[in-house]
Amino acid sequence: MTKPARRRPAVHQRSDGRWEGQLGLPGGGRKSFYGRTRRETIQKLEQGSWSLALGLAVSSRTKPVAEFLGEWLEITRRRVRPSTLENYELNARRLMAHFGDVPISRLSPPAIQAEYTGCTTAGSGTTASCRHTGRSIAP
Repeated sequence: MTKPARRRPAVHQRSDGRWEGQLGLPGGGRKSFYGRTRRETIQKLEQGSWSLALGLAVSSRTKPVAEFLGEWLEITRRRVRPSTLENYELNARRLMAHFGDVPISRLSPPAIQAEYTGCTTAGSGTTASCRHTGRSIAP
């Protein structure tokens, strides 16, 4: 028996020089991703596939962090133990207090690091609670 061929994303170069790739959506529609290079477009397609696999909207980059975390908690609720969910909810509340209205696309590592550093130095939480929150946002 032979192995199935590995599927490569359908990516093509447009007449304007940009690369375009399309991702099939569960409802039958499609979402297009564009990039300057083939590699960049494939990376965007992979990120979109990852979002779909987690049950998140493909265009969740424009959502505020609070809305994104709320949806993530709903999805996660069915997959983890109640005690784990409790910890996730606590960390999500802490993150929402600082980044709730910020769109995900505007969330940057320096901003996250500044809040994390402020948490550990300002005494706004114990060192352990700051560490737990930091772990929840670490890649």
